Amino acid sequence: MIELENFFSKTTKKAVSFRLSEISIERLKDMSETLNSSQAEIIELLITALHYSEKNEDNAPYENSKWFEKVLEMCAERFNETKKERLDHWEIGLTAEVYHMMMNAAAKAMGSILGQDVIIDKPIVELVKCWGLDAFLTNIPACGIEVKYVSGLTDTILFVLKQRDIIQIIDVWRGGMGDFDRNVEFNATHTNGICEIMETMMRQASLALADVNCLNMQVNAASPTAFEINNNDDYNIKKADSNDIVVATQFRLVVGDIIDSQMAAVISIPFAREIANAYSKVIRNAQISNE
Repeated sequence: MIELENFFSKTTKKAVSFRLSEISIERLKDMSETLNSSQAEIIELLITALHYSEKNEDNAPYENSKWFEKVLEMCAERFNETKKERLDHWEIGLTAEVYHMMMNAAAKAMGSILGQDVIIDKPIVELVKCWGLDAFLTNIPACGIEVKYVSGLTDTILFVLKQRDIIQIIDVWRGGMGDFDRNVEFNATHTNGICEIMETMMRQASLALADVNCLNMQVNAASPTAFEINNNDDYNIKKADSNDIVVATQFRLVVGDIIDSQMAAVISIPFAREIANAYSKVIRNAQISNE
C-alpha cells in the first residue's frame, strides 16, 4: 500500500521504534488475517518491530505513534473499500453451493420439458473485471437471458448460452431430434422459446432456494428477457464501468446425447454476497440446532 510505503520512506529507524497500545496491536493482528498477503507481510513486520521496540527515557511513545495510528486508519479504510470489490474464498464457495442446488433443480425442469436427461453442474466461480468477460464467456454467438428477482433476492442473473445450443434445445422442444442445421438463423422463435423454458427452470430453482437446506426464503423472479450476443460489445453487463468486478460462473450443460457444452451466469459482487450471507445464516442455524 502506498501509504505504508510513504511511512517507511519518511521514517528513520529510530523513529519507528515506538510503543503502541495493546488495542492498536490487536487491530493490526485482526487486519493481517483479512488483508492480502503483501499487506499482511508488511503488517506482520510492523507488529514484530513494535514488540521489540525500545522506550525513550521518559517511558513514553515517540511522536511518530500518532503518524502510525493514522496509517492504520488508512489501512482499515482501504481494506473496507477493497472488501466491497471482492469476495473471499468462503463467500465464493457458498455461492457455488447455492448455484449447485438451484441449477440442479433447473436442470430437472428442463429435462421434463425436453424429455431428455439434462445436467447443469460443476459451477466454477470466478471474479472477472467487465473488460475481461470476453475471454471468460467464449460462447459467441450467444444469447443472454436476464432473470430479475422481484422478491426474496434483489438483483439480476445474466445467463449466457450459445446460440447453437439454444437452436438445438428449441428443436427438441418442438419435437425434433436436436440436429444442428447451419442454415437455420437464430431468431425471435429461439429467444422467445428459451425465455419460456428458462421461466419454468427458474420457477423450480426458486423452490430450491426456498428449501430449508438452501436459502430458506421465498424467492420470485420476473419473466426472463433475452437478447442476442453476436460480438463483444453486446454484453449488457458492459453498461457498468469496464473496471467493475463481477462474479462469472461457468457450468457444464448436458442435454441427453445431443449437447455437451457450457453455459455461464454473471451476477454482481453485492448479489453474490447477499446469496452467500443468506446461505451462511442457514448453515449457522443448522449447526446451532444440532448442538
